[in-house]
Amino acid sequence: MTSQPELAKLRKLFIEPGAVTLATDDVNQRWLTDQFVIIDVTDLRLTEPDGRYRLMTSELRSLDQASHDVTAYLTKVEYGAVWEKVIPTGWSVTADPAKAALVYVTATRALAINEALMLEFLRQYPEGYFEHDVTVREKISRRVFRFGTDAKVIAYVAGIAIPPEHLATAKAIVRRCFNDYQG
Repeated sequence: MTSQPELAKLRKLFIEPGAVTLATDDVNQRWLTDQFVIIDVTDLRLTEPDGRYRLMTSELRSLDQASHDVTAYLTKVEYGAVWEKVIPTGWSVTADPAKAALVYVTATRALAINEALMLEFLRQYPEGYFEHDVTVREKISRRVFRFGTDAKVIAYVAGIAIPPEHLATAKAIVRRCFNDYQG
């Protein structure tokens, strides 16, 4: 069984740890998801069967609910993706309590991610980085971030939509930060 500290640490990386799905993909990797974050938990060697759980600090407690098709989702996100590292701007784009951190890939691509979640991933994995798919594809890939290290993909994280009334400001900040970064 997975240790209590590992589960407590893992719990901090989810938006909704009270309703997660444990799933095994077609290459026997195990993933845990709350629909906002999908984390590779293969190395934890969880003994529970695939299904719905409540992620507690000391255990995975079974829920009687249908599971999500994690393999289909990951296939959809990865198919044809070209991932590039994102660069944080130090700005937020919403007044929402979740605090959306403004990040970018290019001078014109303003993106947002839950700031607390981003910082927690970087705290737990200091060598890690976030990436975003730079191809223009269907809606699903536009707000999905991939987090990993040079060695492996650790997680996929849903981004946050930038409110239309903040988009022009966000793009102006991104252009300025991109130019400062390049120069």
